Amino acid sequence: MQNAALLLYLAGSAGFLILACITLQQRHRVFDPVSGVTAALALSAWQAVLAWNALSPLPGLLLLAAEAVRTVALLVYLARSLRIASGHWPAAAASTVAGALSLGVPFILVLLPALNGDAGLDFTALRGWGGVFVSVGILIALEQVFRNAAESLSLLRYACVALGVTAIFDLYMFSDTLIFEREYIDSDLWAARGGVNAVCAVFLSVAISRSRMAKAISFSRSVVFYTASLTAAGLFLLTVSIIGYSMRSVGGSWGTVLQLMLFFSALLLIVTSALSQRFRDSLRVYISKNFFALRYDYRQEWLHLIKEMSAKGDGEELYVRAIRLMADLYKCPGGVLWLLQDKEFVPVAPCRMKLPENAVEPPDSGFCRKLATDWIFELDVSPPTNTELPSLPEWIDRVPDLGVIVPLLVDDELVGFVGMQRSLGFSALDWEDLTILKTAARQIASYIARHQAGEQLASARQFETYNQLTAFVMHDLKNLIAQQELVVKNAAKHKGNPAFVEDAIDTIENSVARMSTLLGKLQQRSSPERRPVAMQEVLLEAIRKCQPLAPKPSLHVEDEGLRVVSDRDQLIMILSHLIKNAQEATPPEGSVDVRLKRAGENVQLEIQDNGTGMDEEFIRSRLFKPFESTKTGKGMGIGAYQAREFVRNLGGEVRVTSAPGTGTTFSLTIPLATMPAEPSVSVAR
Repeated sequence: MQNAALLLYLAGSAGFLILACITLQQRHRVFDPVSGVTAALALSAWQAVLAWNALSPLPGLLLLAAEAVRTVALLVYLARSLRIASGHWPAAAASTVAGALSLGVPFILVLLPALNGDAGLDFTALRGWGGVFVSVGILIALEQVFRNAAESLSLLRYACVALGVTAIFDLYMFSDTLIFEREYIDSDLWAARGGVNAVCAVFLSVAISRSRMAKAISFSRSVVFYTASLTAAGLFLLTVSIIGYSMRSVGGSWGTVLQLMLFFSALLLIVTSALSQRFRDSLRVYISKNFFALRYDYRQEWLHLIKEMSAKGDGEELYVRAIRLMADLYKCPGGVLWLLQDKEFVPVAPCRMKLPENAVEPPDSGFCRKLATDWIFELDVSPPTNTELPSLPEWIDRVPDLGVIVPLLVDDELVGFVGMQRSLGFSALDWEDLTILKTAARQIASYIARHQAGEQLASARQFETYNQLTAFVMHDLKNLIAQQELVVKNAAKHKGNPAFVEDAIDTIENSVARMSTLLGKLQQRSSPERRPVAMQEVLLEAIRKCQPLAPKPSLHVEDEGLRVVSDRDQLIMILSHLIKNAQEATPPEGSVDVRLKRAGENVQLEIQDNGTGMDEEFIRSRLFKPFESTKTGKGMGIGAYQAREFVRNLGGEVRVTSAPGTGTTFSLTIPLATMPAEPSVSVAR
């Protein structure tokens, strides 16, 4: 047994030395490589001391010192890992408890009897109690590190499993010594201790060397998967039992040692298999290849997709469900949906990630033309040989962890695309992955297109209602005009009658009030007559119309003589509406500032207030949508839409920046006029 202990401890020392070298070589993959290499070297030295002890017994204090060095190295490594994984205070608390049990209690066991003059515990009992507390302290530290380590730190979790197996073995070995009050630690257990540490060192070395993302498999075959898992586990345990019994029967002095090593190696394998994504994925691959023709249950996936997309909800909920379904197929945390709006693809909805800013893509770009061919972009995978791909948009680098972009096609027309974060399992998509992603994307695109068509139909019906309302207004105006016409006809005959004059004044006053109310609700549109107009004069007139409201708007002109080609009356109406909106959104003590300046070959007009403001979702989905209004009972919700369409017809653009509680800025950009201006009209400020 002495030779067995020597060989096994030498193997353990060599294993940890190799682990230190591999850790140093693969330091870019290892969490905190400095403390990791230091711990591996300390464990190698500790195993070497125990191998030396098997060859020639060493003093007890030297053995205790070797155990203490090993314990300190492990605790330092775990404390550093825990501090980064969970923060300062949790790390300090857990490290204090682990250190107190691992170092403080054994020290007290040695020190107190010496202070009292007692003989104290014998060396074996002292080693037993010290080993128990050291094992418990290390297990506490390991549990905290494992609990707080993220999934991305898989090597750290594997290290916790391996070191946990060695700590459990030590706990078993030292407990056996104390429970049975042995005079010496069991020689078989002592020899097996070196073998268990050697196995764990080899395990960690292989884990570091092969630490690459495994290919994940996604399908819904739960019954087959779990049945196969339980069957495999049962066969494994049966095989281990038979081999262990055979080793004990024919192994001679090595039998018990080999049986114990096999048991704890099996424990290490079972725990690792339960935690390892690679193992579960490999089992899924085996089941798919041997029990099914295809890896995906297409019927189940199709029914699930239809059920989710058919659920009730508004457009935003539909978009989020679409992203989540695609992300679940790709096995990734989330993504973003881009849809075609106003002749460009813009991000409209995120799922489990932040909506990117300035990530707009024109539909005629090479990137969109390639998507329209039903091409899926894999950003982390090299394209096939002889495949030419367009350059990727510059905004892709600003979207965190973007891994795959899937097109949404309806009748070979690109209506949008979904950008998904890097998968938790996939490294490269094969033909089955591409097939199911493309199929799901086409089905989702049809639901989105149907939803958009429904919104357009609803908007058209609202416009029809609007036209009907106009007809009613025209009818009322005709009645009012008839009243005015009757007054005019009778004026010459009864102008000397005071009663008639008083009645005529009442009729006119009533008619004016009714017409003002009607015109306030609906501005009659006529064919525009465009000509160069002076922007400064237009703004002065628009501000004059808004003077009765508070706060009073102020005008700041940075460049004089700016002109645009437009219908003067309509432009005044549009600007008056935007200024009034700013006033209504701002308290009386607030401010509404109007700025006019030149921006290259354009006129730039800004209407800024410090009122209630709007959030990004409202600006993106509701501000410029017809018949959407936040002013209950005060408007029809077409003002902002009408302003944007009017400015666009002039060749310009309207942009809005706002934040709740800080105010809003409408920025209008209109091309400068190249024709002579209309005659200037003096307007008092």
